[in-house]
Amino acid sequence: MPIASLATEISSKTITLIAPSKTFNIAGLKASVAIITDSEIRKSFQQAMSGLVGWVNIFGIAAMKAAYTKCDAWLNELLIALDENRNYLYDRIETIPGLSMNKPQGTYLAWIKSSLDLGDQKPSDF
Repeated sequence: MPIASLATEISSKTITLIAPSKTFNIAGLKASVAIITDSEIRKSFQQAMSGLVGWVNIFGIAAMKAAYTKCDAWLNELLIALDENRNYLYDRIETIPGLSMNKPQGTYLAWIKSSLDLGDQKPSDF
């Protein structure tokens, strides 16, 4: 949830940056959006980025528009698949003595804790 959505006083003092790059796997298209409700902050932002940031290419614009307007079903399926994969990994890790993990809540990354005493043995030999 963007912090700017909490209150008008907050949104008037913040810049919200969003991009479909990670969610929709289109990072190479370099498409993003800056949401700036305050006109003075927007003007300062535009001046600061002038000459520093390139423009989004036409493919990036088309992909971003499609991602945000036509991909809800795909995104829901992706979230279900990621949830299932996370649960599968968690269930398997919990059955291996010496390994544990906290179930991720805000990411799909899993950090596995190892309390194995491998001595001189290489972890890859485990």
